[in-house]
Amino acid sequence: MRTKEQHIQSLAKMKRNIYFNGNLIDRTDEMQMACIDTIGTTYDEAAKPENQALLTAVSHLTGERINRFTHVHQNPAIVLLTFIRTRMTCTKSRT
Repeated sequence: MRTKEQHIQSLAKMKRNIYFNGNLIDRTDEMQMACIDTIGTTYDEAAKPENQALLTAVSHLTGERINRFTHVHQNPAIVLLTFIRTRMTCTKSRT
């Protein structure tokens, strides 16, 4: 799994195709940083052993441990976990 820093680096390499107030901006533009910080927090928090049960899952496709935000919801309980995860990471990143 990647880190927040790796996520930001991958965004910086992507094509500019985001418009804000009619202007083309970089994917790592300051206007995007609240969202980038929240998503990045999910990567860093998933790496912590105390958060693995909530923030990671074993892929039903590969059998590898992955970030739950990229995992396909397979039952209603997982949808509830998504809400809990989102709330936790937004609180930690203060968005």
